[in-house]
Amino acid sequence: MPYWDVDTGMAALLMLLTGVDEGLGGLFFGVPPEYHEDVLEAFAIPHDRSIVGVVALGYAAADRRSPSLRRGRREVSEVAHRGRFGTPWQPRD
Repeated sequence: MPYWDVDTGMAALLMLLTGVDEGLGGLFFGVPPEYHEDVLEAFAIPHDRSIVGVVALGYAAADRRSPSLRRGRREVSEVAHRGRFGTPWQPRD
């Protein structure tokens, strides 16, 4: 991966964090290659530029509790692994 793509990701993270500090909601999303041309056209981006991803910022919608919370949280040992996948994480004494 070119280092400038990593730099772009870090810059996107800083934009998102700044948005949060300013009371905005935000997200970063990738654009499938078949839609790059559409994005370049829609936003008048020069065609010699590459798309790494898009940062969207705006005012967050009213917060509402997700229905998926009814199922509860999974145990850490179900979602975290120690050393290799499939070895459940367990706190050490």
